[in-house]
Amino acid sequence: MPTTLTAAIAQAHERLLPRVAALLKQVERSAVRQPQAPVPPATLAVARTLFAEARKIIGREAGLLAGSGPADLSALSVGLGQLAAGLEAFEAAHSSYSADLRCVAWDVPGAPLPVSRMKPTGLVKGFAPVNPVKAAATANLRSRIGRRIDEIASARYMTGYRDGQAGRPPQPPFKGNANAYPAEDHPTYPRD
Repeated sequence: MPTTLTAAIAQAHERLLPRVAALLKQVERSAVRQPQAPVPPATLAVARTLFAEARKIIGREAGLLAGSGPADLSALSVGLGQLAAGLEAFEAAHSSYSADLRCVAWDVPGAPLPVSRMKPTGLVKGFAPVNPVKAAATANLRSRIGRRIDEIASARYMTGYRDGQAGRPPQPPFKGNANAYPAEDHPTYPRD
């Protein structure tokens, strides 16, 4: 039976997943050297505790992964790897992107709760505050630059039209010559 997600379960998941990953890494290192070696009692005790905690989060699947107790390091490595995959699948099934938080968040009732391992550092809820004076100046500059681009295009069009009426060949396109641009009626941006 699937577990209903609550904030407490999400926090328990976030505490459990790094511990499972750390034990998995440690067991994999030992299993590479001696795959058939028996599991040390301390490691087995920690693994059983992690499987028991995982059962509260992902249900009976965690208990089935633990089995009757791994006989050797390679079996424990496989079990822990499947447990980590089950926890990540649980996370993927119960989280989504939150536009308000600008990160992946748990789908818990109420306020969204960010997934801490996927949360960017320095996360601030909402968007950065906007300076109204700076925003107005930026909008004004954009409109003036757009108007200037339209003036240049219109002047080039009219020059070409007049050249065509007079039978002159067209002028070459602008090649970075600032004097080739038509004169401005009013300055659109500072030229220092």
